Amino acid sequence: MKVSTRLISGFGLLTALLFAVAAVAFYGLSQLNGQLDAIARVNNSEARLANQLRSSIQDRAIAVRNLALLTDAQDMAKEAERISKQEQVYADAYQKLSRMFADEPGTTERERILIAQIRQDEVAATAPLQKAAKLSLSNDMAGATKELLENARPPQRVWLAHAVELADFKDQLNVEAQQEAVATYSRVRILISVIVACSLFLGAATAILITRRFCNSLAVNPRSPSPWRRRSPMAT
Repeated sequence: MKVSTRLISGFGLLTALLFAVAAVAFYGLSQLNGQLDAIARVNNSEARLANQLRSSIQDRAIAVRNLALLTDAQDMAKEAERISKQEQVYADAYQKLSRMFADEPGTTERERILIAQIRQDEVAATAPLQKAAKLSLSNDMAGATKELLENARPPQRVWLAHAVELADFKDQLNVEAQQEAVATYSRVRILISVIVACSLFLGAATAILITRRFCNSLAVNPRSPSPWRRRSPMAT
């Protein structure tokens, strides 16, 4: 094989391997970008909204219970305002989370089931909670306590349990997404390292073969002028 052919083949292989390294790097960056976007924009936002649902349900239950225990009008007014505020927080969080679940293609079936179940739980628990709050504001503490214990607490506990389950599931998905991102980075790093090692090996092997080819040519015909030897300016 001619030296020129070997040079073309060797450098052609090196160029192909460099393109392979670039392709793998771009692919890995694309995968990591998608996974980081899922973590930062989707999972974190959905987890934050799910936790808002949970905390709002808990806060409203505490406020309604406080209304049944308090007798001071100002304190009761503060708890009533607290309930109204948490109702708005819950409504905003539920609307945003439902929209994200509907828009995001990566939404799981379990998330869809839980968000629908939480809506049903809200309908079942809201009426007795509101009734207990009204009884407390009308100073019917006995009636408010009875309504809380018999009618409001059972559906409210189910409601809260599903909200907690959703928030915990979002946290679990976030952890899994982070682990997948780390695994993708490791795979891409290993693949690039292997390709770079192969490039270095082929480069060294090509250099050695070309050098041996020149040395063998000089050994066979030592009188032939070396391609590296410059012509003497005196030989004219």
